[in-house]
Amino acid sequence: MNWILSAEDINQKDRKRVGGKGYALALLAKGGFAVSKILCVTSETYQEYVSRTGLRERILLELNRKEFKDMRWEEIWDCATRIRNMFLRKPIPKEIYRELKEAIQTAFEDRAVVVRSSSPEEDDAATSFAGLHESYVNIRGTDGILEHILKVWASLWSDAALLYRQEIGLDVKKSAMAVVIQEIVAGDKSGVAFSKNPNDASQGVVESVYGLNQGLVDGAVEPDRWIFDSQEKTIISHTAAERKYWIITAESGVRLDALPHKLTSRPPLDVGEARYVFELALAAENYFKSPQDVEWTFRKSDLVVLQSRPITTLSNQKNDDNRSWYLSL
Repeated sequence: MNWILSAEDINQKDRKRVGGKGYALALLAKGGFAVSKILCVTSETYQEYVSRTGLRERILLELNRKEFKDMRWEEIWDCATRIRNMFLRKPIPKEIYRELKEAIQTAFEDRAVVVRSSSPEEDDAATSFAGLHESYVNIRGTDGILEHILKVWASLWSDAALLYRQEIGLDVKKSAMAVVIQEIVAGDKSGVAFSKNPNDASQGVVESVYGLNQGLVDGAVEPDRWIFDSQEKTIISHTAAERKYWIITAESGVRLDALPHKLTSRPPLDVGEARYVFELALAAENYFKSPQDVEWTFRKSDLVVLQSRPITTLSNQKNDDNRSWYLSL
């Protein structure tokens, strides 16, 4: 059994094994997009871990204490906390640990990585788990990476993740988790791009901050925003941010720091760079045949894709189910 796969190893039959995020990155790499090196720990590795350690039975015991639909929020939070703590006390079995460690060491040596969740249920055309599961930025050393794989697995059982699965009708007892290990790209400016504006499908959106994308994604740093005309690829508007902070790498992890004064009056992107990013989002949409939400970063003049996922909240959706829109707020 291969517990861990490189981008080159991943093909169509592996979609559920590596999750939406891992599968999309592998396809992007094969399609010629600039993507940093990745390894994917498969969902089968998670399943084997919970089986061998006895956690599967203990998780089911916790979930069966009471009908999930009858649990109060504080009971769900308490249940989630107990389950997640189990993961931090149960080491990965030696055979699996050795194989993962060898592959990680060979691929990354001592280079810093991001350890990302990649649920098999996430990032398809109907659901988005963006932000519900944990990702850890700037992790160094093989043992540290393996420790954070456990933390990503544990985040499958957060109270927010449990509530979301209940809301969209997924069976929480069948949940599993793949993990993407991705070489970090410490860009000078980063952001997200929507090939279609969730509020107006005739437009596209680019948002950007200085430093790492973590600040934009977790809401700690306000982004500059450009609205594009999708047909003409011209800028309709630019909304400037109050540029005060950026997220940069620390010795371990990341930190929020004051933005250098010389950058506070200057947008992260010039007009040409903003258009270049929007064209990247359009290229991803054309490649995947569906509107895309693309995370990206500039390392000097090189534009690198960090991840791409389908947009699930377009305003022209034909049904009246707005749950995913509310849950994305």
